[in-house]
Amino acid sequence: MSEEVRRYGFFKCDSCRRRWESANVYCKKDSFEALYGQECSRCAEAGNDDVMVFPYRVERLKCPRCGSNAGCSCFEESSEDDSDDDARHNDPTKAHRSDLCGRCLSGKPCRHT
Repeated sequence: MSEEVRRYGFFKCDSCRRRWESANVYCKKDSFEALYGQECSRCAEAGNDDVMVFPYRVERLKCPRCGSNAGCSCFEESSEDDSDDDARHNDPTKAHRSDLCGRCLSGKPCRHT
């Protein structure tokens, strides 16, 4: 099986029109087509847990501090300036919702450091 790489995706649920972004989108290496979807949390809470949504746009992961697409050492250094942490409209401290994640539900946990 091909190597999977983590990317950043933009989602929109066709059922309820909710939008969200996620840094837990997995694609084949050298591809931007998501291999797994994510369930919409709003639809799941309403009892419709069969709504698997795939991202309409996928990008490379970027460091929220320096904007680098490659590995950087920003999180190895302590910094008081977190002003760019929400530049992509997600919270890096938020827990991963494995109950909504297509990759986790397929038996491949999204555990990363």
